Amino acid sequence: TKAEGLSADVLWGLGKDPGGRIWAATSRGVSMIDPLAGRVQTWGGGPIKGNRVMTVEADATGRIWVGGSSGGLARLDPGTSDLQKFGEKDGIALDKVRRVLLDRDNTLWVMGIGAVYRSSNVLRNPIRFTRQSIPSEEPGQMYSNAAFDDDGCVWITSSNGLYRYGSGRWYRYDEKDGLKSASVGPIAASNGSIWVAYRS
Repeated sequence: TKAEGLSADVLWGLGKDPGGRIWAATSRGVSMIDPLAGRVQTWGGGPIKGNRVMTVEADATGRIWVGGSSGGLARLDPGTSDLQKFGEKDGIALDKVRRVLLDRDNTLWVMGIGAVYRSSNVLRNPIRFTRQSIPSEEPGQMYSNAAFDDDGCVWITSSNGLYRYGSGRWYRYDEKDGLKSASVGPIAASNGSIWVAYRS
């Protein structure tokens, strides 16, 4: 809780770094919980100052990728507290980020209101982002969550259907494929199955 050191009591996402530390995306920045040291530390400056952080993801170096409800995408170096903003100069123009996650190739998927982007390998500079061409995409479409299946395909939920990307191809699922609604939010992959929850 905030009384125990978190930046806020409202949490939007959780992540775990290679050292076993827990990272929390909160309504007032980012907090790190170190269970072994019994320590909590918070960050809230730069692009995420006063911003609701929706998602966090740690890469193999321990750097933390942060997506905010406004202010776009940033990368935090916990060792130096340096917060680097990524934007149009890096190929990404997304102000409202809802989810970031890394795949097995160390490329970062970034999604939010209006677009989905995929990066080059985040362990090699320079890091560039490419907007994905999504079938049947509508203006202002919200992409809210994602998960990887056992084959490494990424499944992305949105306000206009469920998407799967694998082997260089996109597939879209909606009511005609058995979904209750095309507006889907939370998602989980488990034992060869994909589970989704609806936004309404």
